[in-house]
Formats: sequence, structure tokens, C-alpha cells
Amino acid sequence: MGTRDVFVASIAAVTGAGIVFGLGVGLNASNVSSPTSSTGVCFDGVDGIDGTDGANGTNGTNGTDGTNGTNGTNGTNGTDGTNGTNGTNGTNGTDGTNGTPGPTGATGATGATGATGVCDASTLASISGNVVPAVDNFYTLGLPDKRWKSLQLGPGTIYIQDTTTGVQTGIAVDNGSLLVDGADSLRIGNIRLTSTGLESIVSGQDISIGNRGDLGFLVPSRGIKFPDGTTQTSAQLQGPAGPQGAQGIQGVQGPVGPAFAPVELPYTLGGGTISGTQPTFNGAPMFYGAYVRTGATVFFNVTVVMTNITGFGTGQYYVTLPFASKYGYSTSEGRITDTSSGHDFTLHGYADAGSNILELTYDSGSQQVMFDHNSPVTLTTSDVFVISGTYIPQ
Repeated sequence: MGTRDVFVASIAAVTGAGIVFGLGVGLNASNVSSPTSSTGVCFDGVDGIDGTDGANGTNGTNGTDGTNGTNGTNGTNGTDGTNGTNGTNGTNGTDGTNGTPGPTGATGATGATGATGVCDASTLASISGNVVPAVDNFYTLGLPDKRWKSLQLGPGTIYIQDTTTGVQTGIAVDNGSLLVDGADSLRIGNIRLTSTGLESIVSGQDISIGNRGDLGFLVPSRGIKFPDGTTQTSAQLQGPAGPQGAQGIQGVQGPVGPAFAPVELPYTLGGGTISGTQPTFNGAPMFYGAYVRTGATVFFNVTVVMTNITGFGTGQYYVTLPFASKYGYSTSEGRITDTSSGHDFTLHGYADAGSNILELTYDSGSQQVMFDHNSPVTLTTSDVFVISGTYIPQ
């Protein structure tokens, strides 16, 4: 080459995914006669123009992970979150054993006086309400040496509990009668009054009525009934007849006695009802009885005035004879007077043999029926009845 010869070399380099070409031009400074000459001077050529970038190549495989770096410093705490809702309560645990009691504390100061109660002396003079104890069957009203003088009660009932049966017994007064409701007897000492009679709780003890020296009488309304069922309605007792004695000698003629004059005598007339409730009276009954005894017979007369009757009772009426009848006896010599109407009704009486009870009847058609408070008429206090007759006494 000559001195102006140009050496052009091309270099290809692979960069990433593209190929870059560089073009270099070199000019000799001297004329070189032989291609093998090494005496020429070479000058660097100017840089060629950069080629355009090639397309990116494909990514290479990932390299191995590097070692972990040191931990950084902790960051500041974040703000607290809001509280969550409360969960459901768990079941209670078993109670623990009680601890030993602590020592008693000192007595506190006395409190202020309370308001006046209803039992203050100034308020006991008048109480507007019931007085009720705080505890049942516990408190006592009065003491053996601190007694109440009087107890005034209005209409009502006092209740006492039976010690044995537990039944409440009521004590009250009604129409003059003391009523003991819930008790079947009244006992004084060994003597007991029951709903059917008088008895002793000691079988060998006598029961006395009245005192020695009394001038009054025991007046049974009808008679006396004995344990064997026999009855006695009169004090005139007659035993069985004995054998007839021998005929005695005739005595001397006595002097002529005074002329006989029958005498009318009063007797205590009994009466009432044979069954049912008995009549009641304001005072003594206005019963009047009289009799005349002539030889073996007795004439009687009975009058009953009803002015002071307060209750006529129920059941068949009867009156008593002055003596028990020896035989069964009947009379029709009686009259019932109904004052309000002015009518009279025939009154009959019948007594059993050995009895002084005269049972009263009246005519109703062809038969006799019992005389009571509304037959043959409804009786009033203005009415009256009488009956009489003659019979043979025992």
C-alpha cells in the first residue's frame, strides 16, 4: 500500500442481544514499498459513528440468592385497635368454704328515739283498728299479779282452741242463753253436763240435786225412767197384791160421822209438747189445775191461758193429771177457743194406764188428730183451752 492507502478493518462485537459494528480507517504516514515492511508509521483512526442499539436480548437466568442482610431497627408501635365486644359470662364456680368468723365489733352508738308507737300509754285509751299480736299463740294478756279488772265485749264470739282436738270452740250469748259451739259437754269438778243429760266422770260417785234442808221440789216434766225401761209418773207406788187375809170379827158400831163435803184442791199442772221443741214463756206458764177427790174417783179441771207465751213450740200438746190413771182413760170434755174468729173446737184427752200424761187431740172429720200450734187453728196469745173429766186414779 501507499502512504495514502487506507486500512479498513471491521470488528463485530456481540453486546446483549444486538451486534455493534465498529469501522476504523488507518493512514500510513510514509510510502510503504513492501507489504511486509515494518517501517511505516500507523495513525489511529477517528472513532466511527455509533451504530444503533440492537434489540434487547432475552433475560438471563436468575442468579443465586444473596445472603440475608442484617435486620433493620424496629419501627414505632402502631396505635391500639378498638376493644372487641365482651364474651358471655362463664358459669359460677362452686362457693368456697366460709372463713372463720371475725371478732365481734364494738357496740355502735345508740340510735335516735323512734316515733311514738300505738301501744304508748297516751294512745291505749282509744284504738281505731284491730289489735293483732306479731306472733301466733305466744303473748299473754295480763299476768297473775297484773290483772285486768273488767272485760267489756259487744255482740260476738270468744274463740278458744280445744287442747286435744285442736277445734275452735266459740262462746256466745243469744237471747239469754250461753252458747258453747264446738263443745259437747260442760264439766264442773267430776260432774259433766252433756247434750243428753247429767253424768259423773267417776262411776262410783253420787249425783246430788239440791241440799239437805232445801224447801223446794224436784219437778220432772213427765216422770222418771229407770235403767230397766220402766217408768214412774207418780209417787203413789203400788206393789203386787198379797193374798187375801182371813175375815176379821166385826167391830162395834162407831158413831155417826159428819156429813162428807168434797174439797177442791189446786195442783201443779205440767204441760208442753210430747216431741219437738217445747213452748217458751215470758215468766211462769199460765197453767191452772184443780181437782176434787170423791171416794175412788177424781174430778179434774185444767185451764191454759196463752197470754205470756213467746214461742208455741212444735209437736203434740199434753197436760198432766193430778194422779196417774189406774186404767186407760179418755175424755171429750174439752174446748179450744179461737178468740180472733170466735170459733170453738172440741178438745179430747187420752192417758195410758199407769200414766198421768193426758195427750190432747181434736176432731177432724171422723177421726181425732193431734192438737199442736197450728192445728186446728194457728194459735195466738189471745187463745185459751180447757179440759176436764172424772177418772179412777191408781
